[in-house]
Amino acid sequence: HPVKSITTGEGGAILTSDAGYYRKLLSLRSHGIHKDKDGKNVMTDLGYNYRITDLQTALGSSQLPKLDRFIRSRRAVVSRYEKALKNLKGVILPNELAGNYSAWHLFVIRTADFKMRDRLVNWLKSKGVGVNFHYPAVYAHPYWRKHGFAKLALLNEEIYQKSCLTLPCYPTLTASEINFVCQTIKNFFRAYSKK
Repeated sequence: HPVKSITTGEGGAILTSDAGYYRKLLSLRSHGIHKDKDGKNVMTDLGYNYRITDLQTALGSSQLPKLDRFIRSRRAVVSRYEKALKNLKGVILPNELAGNYSAWHLFVIRTADFKMRDRLVNWLKSKGVGVNFHYPAVYAHPYWRKHGFAKLALLNEEIYQKSCLTLPCYPTLTASEINFVCQTIKNFFRAYSKK
């Protein structure tokens, strides 16, 4: 996907050292079809059309040598956000667990007060900051509601999806753009703390 650490447009790759998995994956990516001993196409599994194009493969392959740089850039973006927002009352920042090294595909913050999330989103958008939500509960989608999950509500997921918002986070985001986003968030909480 275009906003991931590297992109192929859409599609991707799987790496395995297991010969059985490899054969199964080759079959599944192409409608469950493979060549039999006589060289004929035979379908032995229900598969999918998960074949990535040569152009997508070339795009992804050309980005692999840049991956470390892209991740370092994203980590620098997150570091700036963390420094600017760490003491801001009303905002909950994500934690990178000890022993882990995040590529920060997304930078999702949360509002401490559920009522403030939508107000903050509208404020940021009105100032030209592109924010989003990642990810609503799978069970909250209409399809799953119709298929047996109409009454499901998981407490932590409900808290998360009512309080989360995704800030811009990409390798070419500049320090001044990050400062603008952070200052806009601070201005919002200053404005609402007076009400």
